[in-house]
Order: sequence, then C-alpha cells, then structure tokens
Amino acid sequence: PGGSGKGKQHSRFEAGDFTPPEQHQYITEDWDLAKEVRDLFDGHKDVLSNSVASNIVFFRASDTDKWDTLDKARRTSMEDFCWEYIEELVDHVNPKMILSVGLRTFDEVTGRMGLEQEVVLRRSNSRLLAVSNESAPKVVGMIHLTGAQISNDDKSRLYKHTRELLAENRIIEQA
Repeated sequence: PGGSGKGKQHSRFEAGDFTPPEQHQYITEDWDLAKEVRDLFDGHKDVLSNSVASNIVFFRASDTDKWDTLDKARRTSMEDFCWEYIEELVDHVNPKMILSVGLRTFDEVTGRMGLEQEVVLRRSNSRLLAVSNESAPKVVGMIHLTGAQISNDDKSRLYKHTRELLAENRIIEQA
C-alpha cells in the first residue's frame, strides 16, 4: 500500500517488461522515499546500489487505511501469496540485514519470521527504530520516512542510530 503507482516502472510493467532496472531505483528516482533513503545512506552509494529493495505486499492501494478496508480473508490470502515470494527472495539473496522502512512492515516481517523485537529509539510514546534480537539476518525497522510526520531532530537521531546499526553489522564503515 502507498504511492500512486504512476512512476516509470509502472509504465514498463504495463508494457510487459518485468526485468530489473539497470540501476537501483533509490539512486535514480526522484520519489520522496528514494530521496530520504539516499540521505540515510549518504556517502555509501555503493552499499545502496548493491542492495535489493522490495515491498512485502505487491498489490496496490493508495494507503494502508484503504488496504485495511479489504475483506480480511481476501487481504490475508493476498499477503500470504506475497510472503511466499519474499521468503524466496530472502533465501536467494541471503542478506546480512533487512532494513524495513515502516514499522508496520517491520512488525509483519519479524512476526512472519518468528523474531523477537527490541525498541532502540523512541520519540515520546512511539517507536522510531526497532531491531530483531536475531542476527541471521538482522531485521531493522524504522518509522516510515515519508508516510509519517517526523521532526528534523527525530530524523537526525533516527539516521544517526540507523547508521550506527549498519556499521555494527558491517554494512557500512563507521564514519
């Protein structure tokens, strides 16, 4: 759920072209989320360009509220269908870390993988950043970078802590 579905990829897919893009979309696209992810990985374009990104639900809805209005049995069936492919992707790629943009997605991923979570960064009474207690692969979840309102101070703290987690897990070098 989320997004308009009207980008360059949408046009390619409508034309029947399902090949991967030549360059990582978070590097080449001007979406708000792509810009935020580039900011998060500032100075580590190589890591970003060698990463794999995917939604965990492949079906479109304008937002999660709209998605949630679908019949629960139908929605669950669609989510289960998608999860089979996500498991296959994770098995094939064997990532060191899964970085979830959005805590609802993080909760879904850790829940389906049977992982415990720990909150590592908060703002007042809500989570900004959480991690799985397991490390094969480590799952890191952050508040959605474009779908949630976040102050500049909280975003700075979030980026700092996330970069520290990336460094601890040898994804990036410590600055």
